Amino acid sequence: MSHDQHKIAMDAIGMAAQILTPQADQLAALVEAERSIHSHLHITDPTLYRTAMHSDGLRQQVKLAKAAISFIFEVQEVKAEIIEAQQAEAEG
Repeated sequence: MSHDQHKIAMDAIGMAAQILTPQADQLAALVEAERSIHSHLHITDPTLYRTAMHSDGLRQQVKLAKAAISFIFEVQEVKAEIIEAQQAEAEG
């Protein structure tokens, strides 16, 4: 991978993080709603539960939301590591 390709890839990761991070609460709410479906909906509305559980769209959205949340978390961890390294370098 050339330097330019690497820079473009890292810029893309940064841009994706900037777009996804403000959406973290909504993504987490979708994942929590899916968990809630398993906890309550099968009792309160079995028909809706069956429909939801057989929905490829819901399954795919939850899968993507979980991946996005993991991505956001990893970016935040790397960002914290970079800041910590920069502070240590400045001090020492």
